[in-house]
Amino acid sequence: MGDRFVNYEFRDTTMRLQRMLSSLSVLLVLMSSCQKGQEKMEITPVGSADPLPSWNDGQSKKATIDFVTKTTTEGSADFIPVTERIACFDNDGTLWSEQPLYFQFIFALDRIKELVPQHPEWKKQEPFSFILKGDMKSALAGGEKALMQIIAATQTGMSSEEFDEQAKNWIATAKHSKFNRPYTEMIFQPMLELLNYLRVMRATYEVVNDTPRIVRNAELDLMNDGKGKPVGIYNQIGKRPVFTAGNSDGDYEMLQWTTTATGYLRFGMIVHHTDSIREWAYDRSSHIGHLDRGLDDASKYNWLIVDMKDDWKKIYPGDK
Repeated sequence: MGDRFVNYEFRDTTMRLQRMLSSLSVLLVLMSSCQKGQEKMEITPVGSADPLPSWNDGQSKKATIDFVTKTTTEGSADFIPVTERIACFDNDGTLWSEQPLYFQFIFALDRIKELVPQHPEWKKQEPFSFILKGDMKSALAGGEKALMQIIAATQTGMSSEEFDEQAKNWIATAKHSKFNRPYTEMIFQPMLELLNYLRVMRATYEVVNDTPRIVRNAELDLMNDGKGKPVGIYNQIGKRPVFTAGNSDGDYEMLQWTTTATGYLRFGMIVHHTDSIREWAYDRSSHIGHLDRGLDDASKYNWLIVDMKDDWKKIYPGDK
């Protein structure tokens, strides 16, 4: 079928803070594919008889393959030109796990603990004092203001190279508290296969001591959540995608914007976290990955709801 889709893995927001995700999200993907034990990723070659081997046979798998087949087969009534085959994916909760906190936020918390010797005032200053005591409920009660303080304290005022180095050092050793496995191994194997099947932060430039560098800023470019997602996609691409995937109500507008467009066949996918044993089960009442409107309106917009428990043979690379 030749080239399939161009994938734009749009940076979701950590507690609605886009700045935090830019570099670390990329590292999660890149380091997962480059780490030792790459054979665990089990990426199926394009053109294989079963492009989605970690998906159980059923409606979700069939609908996905049917869409790709119809839109990439020349002569098909639903054929989409290569230049129009754009797919956009949410990150947290769609491509990898997001509980009990966004991984990018856990990175920031670890950085605060690492930096506290240089900032003894944090022991008495909110929200840092709460974090150091392990009282995350109080720390997060400060809302966006508190989160911006955390981001500014741990991830700004440095060059992009410096930040990348910090993120690489953290992600090379950090492990998830529930599964005791590296965060790079908590990317969803079925979604890696889907990305492969479809395949084919704003900063400031400045010169310091005659040395050019890119400096990470504290302000937000775009609230890349909810209504901001279609705006971000349009700013980057200048057109609507034909395939989008998300997992929460923060992806609602992106999915709605995609699937209500005319001209080509469109596809919207929601990854529904239903597996409390192999991952987590949550939706309407969750503080992270809240999914309510998406469940209610999925049939209205013909969005495919992927049931993680029933539709996926395995969750993470290396799972049996």
